[in-house]
Amino acid sequence: MQETTKAQAMQLIERMCEHVDGTVYFVSTVLLEVIKYCLISHERTEIPEKFPLLNDFIESAFITKTDSQIKVETCILVLSNVGYFIAARSDLK
Repeated sequence: MQETTKAQAMQLIERMCEHVDGTVYFVSTVLLEVIKYCLISHERTEIPEKFPLLNDFIESAFITKTDSQIKVETCILVLSNVGYFIAARSDLK
């Protein structure tokens, strides 16, 4: 069940990247900011000042309850899938 949920979530992100303008940029930017947050700090109190892009997610389960290593691994996994959309766009080459 859990693998199916993960696969469906990834498919949703892929479909959004295909059909919603700005999704590739938004997803990539937020994921890179999460990675930076995990590598530099683990304190949610520092998010507003040092990682303002994550303010909307400060109380999310992903930020509050997920281990930093899992956050980084998850972000890298999603970025690897989103990277296909970046490579496919001629305006970003």
